[in-house]
Amino acid sequence: MVREVGGQVRAPILLGLAVLPLLAKDDTRVPGIDDMVGLKRVSQPAISADGSKVAYVVRKANWEDNAFENEVWLADVESGIARAFTQAKKSSDAPAFSPDGSSLAFLSDRDGKRQIYLMNLSGGESQELTSSEEGVSHFAYSHDGKRIAFLAADPKPEAMKEREKLYGEVTIEDEATNPRHLYVIDAETGAARRLTTGTFVVGDFDWSPDDREIAFDFTESSDPSFGVTADISVVEVETAAVRPLVSQEGPDSSPRYSPDGQQIAFSTVMLEVGSFYYRNATVATIAARGERSVQSILSGFDEDPQLLAWTEAGIFLSANQKTESGLVRLDPATKAATRVALNQPVANGFSFSADGGDVAFVGSSASTYPEVFASPTSGGSARKLSDLGRQ
Repeated sequence: MVREVGGQVRAPILLGLAVLPLLAKDDTRVPGIDDMVGLKRVSQPAISADGSKVAYVVRKANWEDNAFENEVWLADVESGIARAFTQAKKSSDAPAFSPDGSSLAFLSDRDGKRQIYLMNLSGGESQELTSSEEGVSHFAYSHDGKRIAFLAADPKPEAMKEREKLYGEVTIEDEATNPRHLYVIDAETGAARRLTTGTFVVGDFDWSPDDREIAFDFTESSDPSFGVTADISVVEVETAAVRPLVSQEGPDSSPRYSPDGQQIAFSTVMLEVGSFYYRNATVATIAARGERSVQSILSGFDEDPQLLAWTEAGIFLSANQKTESGLVRLDPATKAATRVALNQPVANGFSFSADGGDVAFVGSSASTYPEVFASPTSGGSARKLSDLGRQ
């Protein structure tokens, strides 16, 4: 699954510095706002299970419609050759490979609300898989590729619809927002089932290795002031039975199953309710079943980590580190955290192969434009797959 974390605050500054060489072809012209806005940008890289291909999103400015539009591109890691994969109206983004690597799923609002579409890598027409009234916000394949779990908000109540007709989209501070829930859909037949119900908002989630369960975090509302209410539960896919997993004081989120399915790692403040807004979070583990004892496994790490994935190659985090941001590998046995050498001072948007041996990401520096790269997680030379620095 793709999460763009680390380096967001510095990105506009780095972009501004990086575009100066790009616009230096005519030294007499001073670049303006339109030049900056019109530059294409890459984001949301997604690597295939075997690490051989990377899909990513290219954003461009549509001056005629006064909007930004996204399209999905596909790159071969070995050859470095990239091509546009989607070319539809409006936007397509959030790509994800099927586990067997034969097709690509993505979100698109080409027909209204954002829905999941499937398209074979060999080409052809895309297939609209979902038809959620409020659209789909996030999705992930099961490990066997037969099902896709996704998040969709409940239909808005009539009172909210009437309010939006009168005043547009209005946000009232500290107001409970529309519930968002977890669904599962058959990737072949399109038959969908709802897995969670209630007045809460589901956020991040992760399939168990055997695809029988999904761990998810949830809050009382998507309003940031409700972040302290984040807890973690587990739902059985076949029965939709939900059991609480982590319900301690303070926010607990981003559950990630261990490769053997016996444990779940998650981001936590370890009961620091009064100070979590300004203190670094940490990473803890809990048994997926049985005893609910929480064990912190990240200590002495003086950064705010974002939990990404737990693979055979270790637990991966992203974190800002002084003026840089990058990828960190955490050994759950020794609790040692070490930065992965990717040869890019600022790296984010990480996506991992099935075994964790390869990673795709967006990398940049103060003098280089953000590009998509692929690299072994053992470190070393990263291969550049996009070339927007030439625009």
